[in-house]
Amino acid sequence: MNILEVVTKISEEFPIAKKQPVKDHPLRKFIENDVPKILKNSLDKKYDYLKISSSAQQGKWVTAPWIIFLNQAITKSAQEGFYPSISFTEDCKKLILHIGQGIDDLKKNYGKEWITVSKSRALIMKHKLPEHKTIFIDNPSQVKNYRKSKNLTITSQFGKVQLIDKIKSEEDLIHKISELLNLFELLIERGGINNEDISEETKELVIEGVEEKIVKKHIQIEKVYYKRSQGLINSRKENSNYDCEACGFNFNLFYNDSPNYIEAHHIIPISQMISDKRVTTKDEIALLCSNCHKMIHKFGCPNLEDFKKLLKK
Repeated sequence: MNILEVVTKISEEFPIAKKQPVKDHPLRKFIENDVPKILKNSLDKKYDYLKISSSAQQGKWVTAPWIIFLNQAITKSAQEGFYPSISFTEDCKKLILHIGQGIDDLKKNYGKEWITVSKSRALIMKHKLPEHKTIFIDNPSQVKNYRKSKNLTITSQFGKVQLIDKIKSEEDLIHKISELLNLFELLIERGGINNEDISEETKELVIEGVEEKIVKKHIQIEKVYYKRSQGLINSRKENSNYDCEACGFNFNLFYNDSPNYIEAHHIIPISQMISDKRVTTKDEIALLCSNCHKMIHKFGCPNLEDFKKLLKK
C-alpha cells in the first residue's frame, strides 16, 4: 500500500468508523500502527531521522485523524513544540499539509495568552520561510470544515489544502510532503521559534497591519514572562573551568586571559519560560563556546545531552 492509498482509505472509512466503538477498531489500529510504517517506507531515506506518529483516538475517536513528523531532538510529542503535520479536515475530504504547534504545551506555559503566542509564532514561521509561497500558499486557519473549534485552527498560517480526490498521483503527494519536510528543516536552521531575543528577530521580518499587532503583543507578553538572572550567570562562570559543556573547548587554556568569552545558554529557553519565573539554579544554565551556542539554537534548542549526540554524528 502506498501513501495515496492510505489517504484514500482513511478518507472513505473514517467518517463511518467514528460512529462505531473505537476500542480494537481495525481502522484505528491501521492508522496508529501501519500508517507510520507505510510513510517511512515510501519517503526518501534522508527523512528517516524523523519519528512519524499518527492518531485516530484519544480515548475516543478524534475529530479527524492526523499524521505528524517529529524531530525528537526538538519535539517529543504532538503536545509540544512544532512539527510538520498532515491533517484531515473534519469531513475527511481534504488534507492540510502544514507546520503545526503543540497546543497543550502552549496552554500550560501561557495560560489565557496561548492563542496570541501561537498566532505570533505561526506568523514568525511564515515570514522565516518565504519559500513556502511556491506550494504552501493556503491559510489553514481560514479553511472551512478544518475543525469546529476555532482554537484548533490557529497554530499555522501557511500550508497546502488538498482535495483528496484531486491528488494527481502518488508521486505528486510524496513531492508535496517532501517539500513540507524540507521547509521544516529550513525552519530549524533559521532558529525555529525558540529564539531568546525574539523581539530582535521580529525586527527583521516584514510584518504589517494585523500581523504586526499580533507579534507586538507576543513580544510584550514575553517581556513580562521572561527574566534573566545575570548574577547567577556570573557565578556559574566564575565557578567553572571555562570548558564548553558541549564540545569541551577550554577558553582559559586556549586564550589564557580571556575566560569570560564563554557564553551562557539557558537550558530552558527564554522563549519557553513562564510567568515571572527566574533562572534559579545552576542546572538551568549551560556554558558553551560561541559556535556551540549558535548551533544549539540552529537545532531548535534540544537539551544538552541530545545536542552532544548530534555533535558526535
